[in-house]
Amino acid sequence: SIISQLVDIGDERNQQEHVKFRSFISSLRCLRSKGTQLHRKSINAFHQRRYVALSYTWDPSKYEDKRPGQYLVENWDDNFLQRSPVRKCVLDRVLRYMHYADVHFLWIDAHCIRQDTCGVGDCKRHYRCAQKCNALQAMDLVYQLSDHPVALLGRPLRTKSELHLLARILSGHFAGD
Repeated sequence: SIISQLVDIGDERNQQEHVKFRSFISSLRCLRSKGTQLHRKSINAFHQRRYVALSYTWDPSKYEDKRPGQYLVENWDDNFLQRSPVRKCVLDRVLRYMHYADVHFLWIDAHCIRQDTCGVGDCKRHYRCAQKCNALQAMDLVYQLSDHPVALLGRPLRTKSELHLLARILSGHFAGD
């Protein structure tokens, strides 16, 4: 019933789970470009929504260059810069868009969610594992709050009809044939 659903939503344990996600969003780790270097910066995404939240495929399509680029990303634990494993074509495209839109912060899951966990399924015993789990649960908020959510296509549009089809899908007018 609706009453039991409202009680569940207001349940203290349920609200405590949301607090975890709120702290992730209120200190959202983003990247700021300085030439070919990407440096970490925390923003409060509830108040500062001018960031790009990037969605892209981790595996390259047959149309993309598979090579990582020249971009160096500040690591999590000190100011050391490491070469990004994200494909050059992905970072080139999003950074060009950011320059065009005059947006200074980038959120990209490969770098803005800690990836260095124990690797055991959905482990929550370790701090980094719990941190990653919470971040994954908050990703929908990251995209919802962004004034600039971006999804990169992994293949080129070659015809007018492909562009028209994409426009219909994105506008919600595609009902399938």
